[in-house]
Amino acid sequence: MTLQGSSDGSGGGVRLYARLRSGHDAGSVEPAMATDRRAYKASLLTVLCTAAALAGLVGVLGLFAWQDYQRGLELNGLGAWFDQRYPQLVIAGLSCLVLFGFIVVAAFQVWRRKRAEGALMLAEVKLTEAIEALPEGFALYDGDDRLTLTNLPLRRLLGGLERHLRIGASYEELVRAGAKSGYFVDAAGRREAFVRERLALHAKSITSFEQPLADGTWLRIAERRTHDGGTVAIVSDITRQKTREIALADAKESAESANRAKTEFLANMSHELRTPLNAIMGFSEVMGQQMFGPLGNDRYIEYAGQIVSSGQHLLGIINDILDVSKIESGEFSLAEDTVSLATIVDEAADFFAQLSVDKELTLKRDIDAAVPAVRADPRALKQVLINLISNAVKFTEPGGSIAVRAFMTDKGEPALQVADTGIGVARADLKRIFEPFGQVEGAYARTHGGTGLGLPLVKGLVGLHNGRISFKSEIGAGTTVTVTLPKARIARAVEETGTA
Repeated sequence: MTLQGSSDGSGGGVRLYARLRSGHDAGSVEPAMATDRRAYKASLLTVLCTAAALAGLVGVLGLFAWQDYQRGLELNGLGAWFDQRYPQLVIAGLSCLVLFGFIVVAAFQVWRRKRAEGALMLAEVKLTEAIEALPEGFALYDGDDRLTLTNLPLRRLLGGLERHLRIGASYEELVRAGAKSGYFVDAAGRREAFVRERLALHAKSITSFEQPLADGTWLRIAERRTHDGGTVAIVSDITRQKTREIALADAKESAESANRAKTEFLANMSHELRTPLNAIMGFSEVMGQQMFGPLGNDRYIEYAGQIVSSGQHLLGIINDILDVSKIESGEFSLAEDTVSLATIVDEAADFFAQLSVDKELTLKRDIDAAVPAVRADPRALKQVLINLISNAVKFTEPGGSIAVRAFMTDKGEPALQVADTGIGVARADLKRIFEPFGQVEGAYARTHGGTGLGLPLVKGLVGLHNGRISFKSEIGAGTTVTVTLPKARIARAVEETGTA
């Protein structure tokens, strides 16, 4: 039998008989049954021999008594002999009865004891076979923290400690052997600290930890105390799981590193572009206003105006890139103040008043008088509405309408909403539109250009306010975007709770 264990009954009451581990099939309980039968026969033979010896003794005493009876009968007759020997006869009879009863009781006790021992031995063999059949490694330590039982999977998993995995080895001895040999790789350079940590974990009633080995294997070791102070340890191979976890962690780190590099690059490029762009716009405005004299041709004035317009557009894109980069890197700070949502709606709508007229669009404002002031960054909230209205104007055909609302939800939360009758967005594209530089495919959508930063910036700014975005859209039926701020953002609630 490949399972190893002590033969003296130590280790939580598990006893293994050495004679069962040699010369027999490990996958059968027949050796235990055969041993039980041999022990029973030997015990029965001992009882029979004892009974035979006692019977012989009684026979000898009976022979002497018979001879004495014959002599008494010749001399005095039967009656006189019986009267003379009556006490001895009674004592002899009772002695025979007691002796016979003792033999019967002794035989029964021996039979019952041997039967119980056989059943116990059979149960122990079944238990050891079950432990040996476990896919995980199994180890049992007694109350003195000495190894009393192991199975084959354990010795395979801890192949580097095989010569130390002997019955009677202490837990500390095994830990020190693994640390000293370098088999426990996390003990390198800190052997004593590692041993102290492992012994501290082992002292707990229930514990579980992971152990990397020098051959690249990862083990999960779960230990539990037994009622008599021993310890049961289950050792599992988690190498595949750890390999996947490490690969995922590396992939995540690579992705985060690439994202950080992208964010830093965009931020640096944005700063580098803004300085020359501001100079271009400034000089173009000077030329357009002919501050140093006439340019000589009206086309130059028109070109200067186009340069300023294009520069402002490019500057807006750069500012969006910079804001998105700051939000992703956690460097965007809100400049909070008490803000009127009605004012935010009016200012954002005024910004698109002329453009909506030029595109033959109806721009409506609907402000609920019950909407309270909120604690927020006014520039950020205005940017949110500007981006949403800009998209609505861009993707709504002439004759359509756009509604900008400020209202209170059924849950008592302040909200801003922009609804249009534009081209709409397919449900499959809803997730992509909130990703940086993500744009919806389609010939009509592509004719309107854009960088794909408007909605990601809206999402980031709303998130900084702990708000939520609801985006509902249907192809050909329009889009409704609702920005909801938490109750804690209401100026009155902020003042009462002191969370401003």
